[in-house]
Formats: sequence, C-alpha cells, structure tokens
Amino acid sequence: MAEPTLLLLIGGITIVLGFVVNYLFTKTGIADAIFLLIFGLLIGSYIKIIDSQSLFSVAPLFSEIALLIILIDGGMEINLYEALKGSLRAILLAVTCFVLSIASVAFVSFCFLKWELSYGLLLGAMLGNPTPILVFSLIKRLQLKEHTGTVLKLEATLAEILVIVCTLAILNSFLTPQSASLIVKDVVSKFSIGAMVGFIAGIVWYFMLDKLKGLQYSYMLSLGIAFIIFSLVEEMGGSGPLSALLFGLVLGNEENIAYILKREKGELHFNSTLKALHNEISFFIRTFFYVFLGLIVIIPQTPLIFCGILISLILFTARVFSVRACTFKSPLKEDEDIMRWMVPRGLAPAVLSILLLSFANRYPEHISVSNAEIISGLVFIVIIATISICTFGTYWYSSNQFAALKARMLPLYLKVRLKVKETDPQMKKQEGSVKEGLRYFFKKE
Repeated sequence: MAEPTLLLLIGGITIVLGFVVNYLFTKTGIADAIFLLIFGLLIGSYIKIIDSQSLFSVAPLFSEIALLIILIDGGMEINLYEALKGSLRAILLAVTCFVLSIASVAFVSFCFLKWELSYGLLLGAMLGNPTPILVFSLIKRLQLKEHTGTVLKLEATLAEILVIVCTLAILNSFLTPQSASLIVKDVVSKFSIGAMVGFIAGIVWYFMLDKLKGLQYSYMLSLGIAFIIFSLVEEMGGSGPLSALLFGLVLGNEENIAYILKREKGELHFNSTLKALHNEISFFIRTFFYVFLGLIVIIPQTPLIFCGILISLILFTARVFSVRACTFKSPLKEDEDIMRWMVPRGLAPAVLSILLLSFANRYPEHISVSNAEIISGLVFIVIIATISICTFGTYWYSSNQFAALKARMLPLYLKVRLKVKETDPQMKKQEGSVKEGLRYFFKKE
C-alpha cells in the first residue's frame, strides 16, 4: 500500500480530475466516468502506485456506501407522481432487459466458450443491469424529460436487485439446486420489504424533521438514519438500495407528501442549501467510485478481451430490443434514442465476480476455479466496454441535440434578419449586432 502522503496526493488529483472531466461533460457530452476509470487503471494495473489486490476486501463496503449516497440523491430528484405513473413501465423494462441479457450472454458462452449452460447463466445474471450510479449521474446532466429520467432511475435500481438476487441464487444452486419459484419468491420478498420499509421510514422521518427544525447537522443526522435503514433492511432480507431510493424520494417530495397527508406547506426541510451539500457529497463519492473501479479491474489475456467486447455489443443489442419493445405506444418513444445507450455496467458485477472467485476457491469441487477466473476477467472487460459504449452514445446524443437546436433556431435567425432589413434605416444599424449575437450562438458545430 502506498504511503499516506502519496494517498493524499492521489486523492487531491482525483478530485481535481473529477471537477475537470465533469466540466468537460457539460461542454462536450463525453461522460466523465471513462476518464476516471482510465486514471484508476493507470495508477493500479500499470504504474502500480496502489496494490489493487489489497482493495478487494473493501470493495463490497465501498460499493454499498456509494450506492446508498447516489440512490438517495436520485430519489430526491424523482417526482412522486411521475414515479407512480412510470413504475409499471420501469418494471417491464428492467425485467425484459435482464432476461434478454441473460439469454444472449448464456447463448454466446455456450456457443463460443463451450461452457455448461449454468456458467453462461451465471455470467449473464452478473451482467444483467446498468449501474444506477452512472445512470443517475447521466440523467441529471443530460437534463432528460422528468418522466423518462424517472423510469430509467427506477429501472436501474430494480435491475440491480434482480442481478444480486439471481446471481447469488445461481451460485448457491452449484451447491444445492434451487427451483425457479424459490428465486422468484426471494426477488418479490426483497422488493416488498425494501419498498415498504424505505417509504414508511421516509414518512416517519418527514415528521421527525419538523421537531428538529432549526437544529444544526440535521442533514448529517438524516444521512445517518439512511445508513441505519439500509443496514436493517438488508438484515431483514429486503433490498437496501430500494429502501434508500424511496427514503430519498420521500425527502425530496415534501410538498407532495404534505398535500397527500393534508398538512400545511411550511418551510422545506431539505431546501436548496441542503440539496447543494448533498450534491457535493455525491460528486465526491461518485468520483472516487469510478477511480476505485479502475483500480480493481483485472485485465485478462487478449482472446478474452475480444470475447468481452463481443458480449458488450450483444448486451447493447439486447438493450436496443428491450427499449424498443417497452416504449411501444408510450410517450417514452420520443426518448428511445438516449434510453438505448444506458448500458454501463459497474461495481455490482465487479463485487460479484470477486465473490465468485472466493466461492470457487472455497468449493473447487462444485465450481471450476479456471471458469471463475475467466468470468471475472470477462466481467471487467465488459464494464470498461459498456461504459465506453455509453460514453459514445451520450456524446452522440448531446451532439444531435445541439444540432437540432440549431435547426430550430435557424428560421428564427432568418426571420429576425428579414424584419430588420424591412424596417427604417435607423433600425438597420441593429442588423450588425443581431448578426454578431446569432453568429456567436452558431459558431460551434
């Protein structure tokens, strides 16, 4: 492990880099995640300033902290009524994309890698969802329609639960076979417990914040309560991520909750100042998350790299078909272009691949160690490749949006110019300033 002063230096560089690439994202549409991931790769796998092997033990803890903070942030940005309206569509999209991802990856594994079907299903389950952390940050920065953003946030969160539950069930089936009905029951149980506890806890804390009005550190206290709820829900067999999302949703919809409960609208507990503080913390966690992900990436041999890229393209294809099917005759159809690019895989598959390695080393008679190592290598390649695909897609989408804005503004420019020319000579002096102003707007391609 590197010395403390060196770690501080790397931490400072990470924050500065995070700020710079975030600024670049707002100007160019290129996602910041890819740059931070590459930075983590450089200092981990290549320069080897930090021993990546020593970080594997803290990966599950860091992933849960990052997920908790980002999901609360995402929940606070969701409109309650939009969530209720889009929940069925989000469930449909999450399940469809997850099933198609598993089926397509299992098919490739069976045909090209000559694996048993069980290993293909295991790999497909691990890679079955887009990471909520990156999806949430992209939605926020791309400024998508509220309904579209809500559906994508719910889909990413629900799919994350499906991935974790199904992957663990398939892993356990190597030791003791489990029926499909038992897996479905486990999924439903996690959804219901997480949703119920998260929403009720949010309502209770909404009333408690009235009693704490005016006291310092109420935000940090709320964050501490969120950590406790997340942990308790996980211990109860529910979904901690879903409880965090709904807890944040209640806190971010104080006015709507007050209307539903027929209470007078008072001063917001989570005003713009507290939300700005939460955004700063989310930026800090998100930035270090991507660098951490780059640090623990294991680069496999060249043949597996090509196989990982192939799997990534197949996952993207499955995503395209899923989005097309689930947006049929829906207002979401207008945003199909950006929804199909939401394919980035993240820390959940990475953590599950590490768990698979430890599982294989503990039970080599049930799970092939060599297959576990191959799966782990493929997972990391798919993470990098899918984030790259998402980066390209969001850049392409942002560029097209800017071009469309130009196309809409061009008739206005011509109309203003013609009107100036038709007026009296004194007003013609304004033509130069109008041209200059609009030329400045159109100067970027």
